[in-house]
Amino acid sequence: MRLVKTNRRTPAAAGLRTLRWLLRWIDSMSGYGKSEGYAGSDLLWPVRTLGGGRWFRGRRGNRYCCCFNTLSYGTFVIKFKYFKQFIYMNKNNLFCLSISIILGIISIFLGQDVNGDSWNYHWYNAYSYLNNRLFYDLAPADAHSYFNPYLDVLFYLCITHLPAFWYMFLIGFLHGLISFPILSICGFFLQNEKKFFKYLITIVCCFGSVFFVGQLGTSMHDNTTSLLNLFSFALLLKSNDKVNYKYLICSGIIVGVSCGLKLTNAIYVITFIVLTFFLNRNCFNLKLNIKLSVVYGFSALVGIILISGHWFWQLYVHYGNPIFPFYNHIFKSTYASVLPDATKHGYFFSEKGLEHFFYPFYFAEHIDRVASVDPKKITLYLTLCTYIIIPIAVIVYVCKENIKSLFKSKFFLLLVFFYTSFFTWQLFFGVYRYLISTDLLLPLFIFYSCLQFNKDKTNFRTAISLFIFILILTIFNYKGGYPDWGRAKPVQPYFNAVIPSELKQAKVIFTTGYFSAWEIPIIQPEGHVIPLGNMLFNWQTEKYWNQYYLFKNNQSHPNMYIIFNEYYDMEKEIENAKLKLKKYHLSFNEHECTEFKLYMSSIESTLQYCPVH
Repeated sequence: MRLVKTNRRTPAAAGLRTLRWLLRWIDSMSGYGKSEGYAGSDLLWPVRTLGGGRWFRGRRGNRYCCCFNTLSYGTFVIKFKYFKQFIYMNKNNLFCLSISIILGIISIFLGQDVNGDSWNYHWYNAYSYLNNRLFYDLAPADAHSYFNPYLDVLFYLCITHLPAFWYMFLIGFLHGLISFPILSICGFFLQNEKKFFKYLITIVCCFGSVFFVGQLGTSMHDNTTSLLNLFSFALLLKSNDKVNYKYLICSGIIVGVSCGLKLTNAIYVITFIVLTFFLNRNCFNLKLNIKLSVVYGFSALVGIILISGHWFWQLYVHYGNPIFPFYNHIFKSTYASVLPDATKHGYFFSEKGLEHFFYPFYFAEHIDRVASVDPKKITLYLTLCTYIIIPIAVIVYVCKENIKSLFKSKFFLLLVFFYTSFFTWQLFFGVYRYLISTDLLLPLFIFYSCLQFNKDKTNFRTAISLFIFILILTIFNYKGGYPDWGRAKPVQPYFNAVIPSELKQAKVIFTTGYFSAWEIPIIQPEGHVIPLGNMLFNWQTEKYWNQYYLFKNNQSHPNMYIIFNEYYDMEKEIENAKLKLKKYHLSFNEHECTEFKLYMSSIESTLQYCPVH
């Protein structure tokens, strides 16, 4: 057998020696070992056993170094030459796949996803898209009913067609693929450090973000689109030393696709366009910078159109606003309010004044400022440390070098990425999970920023000490736990209920309460669905609600029902529903209600439905 000579001290060589020893032991236990010297006639190929003293050629003349029989499960033949080449050629891939598998397993242990958004719009949007109900219902999930549903469809098909544990592992594994772009980004910034530092920092990045880990295996899509955002960033960095339009355009298209799938990723479209001004060490070449920014912007627009163009066009044709009902003060659709704050929840935004500049000091220990999660003791010390350390590193860098060299350095790219994404998020969105793509890279940002303090004399011991500091800081970041948007005991099927036939055949169903759209994919009614409960936003106009008369279809007494979920104050909910039904000249008698049960995952809900007259 021929093997390529390698350094016997490398971890791969040590691993191969361990594997050889293990296979020798298995082979000796199989019954074909030293006494016979060959494998026997029941094997697939005549081969030389490790205990024997002779070589036998395979059917094609190839020599195989080992063969072993494991109980009755057959024979496993390993060709060490190709196995070894695979190890050396794909060590980065194997490293990242290992992280993905671990994160997939963690996803199983976290539990089945029942996050708040799935009770509102994730499952409804997918069901609506698959059953052509976009303009058939009147937004049971509020303004979220008009979000791009493509990712929701992917998750919906997984939960309805795959066993629970396979679904949980698969989505966690998908989220774990984030290790590929993170390793590439770490390799770019840590190019002058020992190679294993990029692996260590990648591990800390993948497991250090409490928001990323909290969303593993969920349908909230922030982890999923972060995969696209960071792949885009990794490709953009490949254009740093020399203009490469291939990488630039691919990066723009990918982040455009991410933005089309989830509009909050506009954060990274803006961030990467700003970054193009500082690529290629030509940050003072204004003409080139503008050209790169325009190319990147158009590439991102192409990505948005490719993934969401048809969806936006449907909304524009029907309602006159491609992102209906958002930003309707620009598009002026008559079906939605033209007030700028009609679809904006102001709770998660920083106040005026100094809080804009010191916001991380406010939310680092008060997570309710940027998220609605349990437990409330979650901390974001990594964000706060990054916010503080980068300006200090800038001052040190400028003192040692000069401002011009700072603009041409990799460190400046890091600085621009962090602060542009952070302030864009703070200004337009405010919910921290939309910033996960940046949050994942915080350990790298802290490590690389601290390297600037002793840039000329950074040694191995200093780098190790710095890594240990970041590791301790990351672990300390978990002292308040990780965010929990809702988990349950895994069950299959995910949706379960015995649905009354009159509900399925109803011409119109009225729902109450904010979280009510999840009922629709379980009930699967034939008729239209109209919400009556108090929603998160108040954007609907009278013209929008009057679409009910089109649904009624000139029937004097259509078959209609109203559904009530479990409420703390049922009397108040009933009064509210009666008041809203008056505008349609309808009413109901709460004493005619009948109970039935619905199950989403392992959570049981008792609902009541009443006939509407």
